[in-house]
Amino acid sequence: MAAGARRAGREPGACALSVPAFVATGRSAEERARAREELRARIAFYASTPSYQIVMEHHGWAQTRRDLGTLAARRQWGEMSALITDEMLRHFVVDAEPGDVAAALREKYDGVADRISLSHRFAPGQDDHFWRQTIAALRSE
Repeated sequence: MAAGARRAGREPGACALSVPAFVATGRSAEERARAREELRARIAFYASTPSYQIVMEHHGWAQTRRDLGTLAARRQWGEMSALITDEMLRHFVVDAEPGDVAAALREKYDGVADRISLSHRFAPGQDDHFWRQTIAALRSE
């Protein structure tokens, strides 16, 4: 980030890193498992694209990226999720009970990201307690 800022003629401290965070949580074990599987499918789709090649290679998952790309080219969307291992899911997803999401996000991204956006579904009037609790915990030091 700092090198890129300097190349652009900007002060590194004036740049903020915003990170989209995948979050698997839910009020029940079933909701949480469903969230994991939805994220597994989303990660499979993203990882199938050439723009994610460097990320997958960095983690030693280059072959998986190629395999996902092949399945996507064949429009075999339903088969792609199976290639996302539990290890990959643990790496890309914050998986926590609702009351522990803020602490898990802070542990993963503190000192890395200046701003995060959650992938967790937001519907006005639903899970308001979760959102208030999580945001308040993230704002506190």
